[in-house]
Amino acid sequence: MDALLYTELVERHLLPRLKELRQSVWDAANGCSDYSLHIQHDGAPGHRAEGIEAYLNTICLEVRGEWVRQPAKSPCCNMLDMAVFHSISSIVARTDYTSKEMLHVAVESAFKELPAATLEMEWACKACLPCIAC
Repeated sequence: MDALLYTELVERHLLPRLKELRQSVWDAANGCSDYSLHIQHDGAPGHRAEGIEAYLNTICLEVRGEWVRQPAKSPCCNMLDMAVFHSISSIVARTDYTSKEMLHVAVESAFKELPAATLEMEWACKACLPCIAC
């Protein structure tokens, strides 16, 4: 994934969801107005291309978001690599794609197919484990 596609996906999918959560959960439900978000991403080339992190921080000001880079090989941040991305990869491996565009569609479909229990289990495990590496 290159930087252009990465920022497009953030703007099209993540940012609207964060705005929705800001209105429905953080501001309205909890009366919380002094929160801030740390949005973590890894060090993939498209995520660290020149100017990308500054741009992401700028577009996320409205939701008080700040992008932070995941520490390399950090055991407490590796749950996405070990569970979620592995699960998505397994689903995509069963898909017959012949182009980059078809691969993109296959990944999006696999994410939608991913059981919510997978994410819930990973977050529950992370909440139970102390982390001294981060």
